[in-house]
Amino acid sequence: MKLTLCAMVGLLPLSGFATAVCMRAPLEKNIAEAQSVFIATITNVSMSKKLSELRDKERYSVRYGFEVARLIKGDPSIVSALVTAARFDDPSDKIFRYRAEQSRYVPGDSVLVVADEPGDVPISSIDCTPSRPWDGDAYRRTAPVPGFVP
Repeated sequence: MKLTLCAMVGLLPLSGFATAVCMRAPLEKNIAEAQSVFIATITNVSMSKKLSELRDKERYSVRYGFEVARLIKGDPSIVSALVTAARFDDPSDKIFRYRAEQSRYVPGDSVLVVADEPGDVPISSIDCTPSRPWDGDAYRRTAPVPGFVP
């Protein structure tokens, strides 16, 4: 029985699992090593492509404009935009695919931004990136950082 189950699991396609896996370092370590850390408020949202141009299974990204609400360290101008990404699932083809979560934000949401280098910074509500929603957990983990005044 165990051998049969192992053989069946071995036959499962792995392509769907790869998109759901993320490696995380402790947030405190990410913050300590980052060039810039700040709390931002989302101000606008745009897709990388027009919806009418997207094809089934095609990757796309969403860019979030922001304003710095509170500087913790560094220079926030190194961050050009906050981004999330996913694959488009065409709702008209009657085939529903389950992909890893794409975090979604709306204007007015606050996020902790942790930037290692200049450019776009990915954000995730499932902790797949150091940048994440500004909530009680993010506050507790950021408060001990030198330079952060609670």
